Amino acid sequence: MTRTPDRKIRKAQTISPFGVGAIFDFKDESFIGIDVGRWPANARRIESPRLSQRVGTELAEAPAAGLPYLRFPRWLVCRKCTRMTEWHGSADGQAEEKAVPRCVHAGCNGTLIPIRFVMACKEGHLSDVPWQRWVHLDNAAPSGPDQANCDSRDLEFKARQGGGGSLASLYVKCCTCGRERSLERLMSPAGLKGIRCRGGQPWYARENRVECKETPEVVQRGATNLYSPIVESALDIPPESNYDPASAMAADIREHQIFTAIPPLLGTHGAHHPLVVQLAETVAEALVPTQIPDRPAAVMRMRNLVILVASDEGDSAPRIVADPEENLLLGEWQALTTRSDRNPHPLDRFQTEHTTLLERNVAAPPGGALEELDRLVDQVVLVRRLREVRALKAFTRLDGTTPVTVGRPGVGRIPRYMPAIEVYGEGVFITLKEDVLLTWIKANEGSILSRVGLLRQRMGSSTLNADVPAVTARFLVVHTLAHLLIRQFAFEAGYSASSLRERLYIAEPGPTGQGAMAGLLIYTAAGDRGGTLGGLVRLGEPGRLSGTFLNALAAGQWCSSDPVCGESTGQGMLGLNLAACHACTLVSETSCVHRNMLLDRTLLLGNATLTGGFFSEVLRRGMKEFMAVEEG
Repeated sequence: MTRTPDRKIRKAQTISPFGVGAIFDFKDESFIGIDVGRWPANARRIESPRLSQRVGTELAEAPAAGLPYLRFPRWLVCRKCTRMTEWHGSADGQAEEKAVPRCVHAGCNGTLIPIRFVMACKEGHLSDVPWQRWVHLDNAAPSGPDQANCDSRDLEFKARQGGGGSLASLYVKCCTCGRERSLERLMSPAGLKGIRCRGGQPWYARENRVECKETPEVVQRGATNLYSPIVESALDIPPESNYDPASAMAADIREHQIFTAIPPLLGTHGAHHPLVVQLAETVAEALVPTQIPDRPAAVMRMRNLVILVASDEGDSAPRIVADPEENLLLGEWQALTTRSDRNPHPLDRFQTEHTTLLERNVAAPPGGALEELDRLVDQVVLVRRLREVRALKAFTRLDGTTPVTVGRPGVGRIPRYMPAIEVYGEGVFITLKEDVLLTWIKANEGSILSRVGLLRQRMGSSTLNADVPAVTARFLVVHTLAHLLIRQFAFEAGYSASSLRERLYIAEPGPTGQGAMAGLLIYTAAGDRGGTLGGLVRLGEPGRLSGTFLNALAAGQWCSSDPVCGESTGQGMLGLNLAACHACTLVSETSCVHRNMLLDRTLLLGNATLTGGFFSEVLRRGMKEFMAVEEG
């Protein structure tokens, strides 16, 4: 008996990197995430009013019971006989969720594995390469009339003996007419000559093809540019983040695995239906502690509350009005920079403590590095507890600018909800002094503009304008500082670098100086409601953060790729980094919200031509103090 594979992904991966429309591999199989129209209607909702308003719909997480998926690409290759098969799932007698597909050619029964190549375009479409057509479109003249007219799907995917590992050693052969074609030029601009984009959208259960005039490209199914998720996220801030016993109890009820079955039954049969009452009582039994007086009465009260919460899940809930201009970061900035007089509850989802960079009642040595650092840094806030909700809004392909929504498109239709996850954690929030930053920009205007202008010019000629913020000196300084701190925090706190994330708060001042932001939040978060262990917050405590800060700046001053990196006028994706590379500044993709672009150590730390980096004086004084200690 063939065992069904135990295919699993984490809930967080349903947002990124394996969200709707993404290809993910599992051993010898390959699947594509299906649109939310096929997700369960009663999936557990995630409460985040500001984020829901921003995206215009409710948010829900992937159900614990699993998600539907589709096998993609459909063209598979037999490991045993090398024959190619266009798979049609249950039409071939095997359902999508069953065992690994087997070759149907007589006497073979070999394992079928997905072919490595797919066809995509910048409009977000994705299709199998039409192999039966491609192999017969070779420019070489056919050797006979049978080859010229053949459109057989009986193909082989073969490798030439001694051909090495290049594409030139691979070829597709038609078993009917004998025609064969090398894959050597398959991924070149002319590789699909004569083939148009098919407008494929295989992440829909019933594939919805559209007309498309874009030129398709062949890419490997694991290519990093094949899928770029567009994720919106928001932190809980007061008053929504404040603990409310009634809301907390309702959340516990919604999280019970049986609860999701109650709202649809309630809407169909009413609150007094025996099955509704039985399910509500099962949930109540699980939530009411066993060692309390008069437990039967408590269970009955809880049962009634379960039914009441379930009734709020129906269609009578008010429709969310989308507000794309909702400034999530501005609200968070105000919450982070404002001291609260409220006594925090241990279960508040947003707990902050305003502190100082240096130890209280201890003055920094006059003329020293700490004194200068304290002059540049404004606020330090320990975020002892936070809750973040991340929602998958759309995605793009091949660095295109056309976002594809996660729900099936239609006139006037929006998804009933968007995929989301909630995570809990901690962080350190740091702001720079606005007046000092403006003075520095004005004093070094010429040098700054030459570097910023270079990146602006490249950004203007790219297709990324809608995906990244305005290129300013303020942004480059804050973003680069965030990366250096992530690397140093990971080293000192023991977290893996990929578990730390940045959240940037950047805005230029308005006409009267209002609305300016220059801050960053370095945080870590996990799916457990208990959050994380506090190691990151400890690094932000007075006296400790200053040393970590200085170490981060000192580490950023030196790169193993210098002088090449330090003198670079463009590196990384589209040349959108200057003095920044993997050896000194870049972090993992999960940590950076801007895809490791728009970074420059020189603006932050200076070099031979720009001696006035924002933190240059801190480093100069620090080096002077170090040399004095060495000489002593």
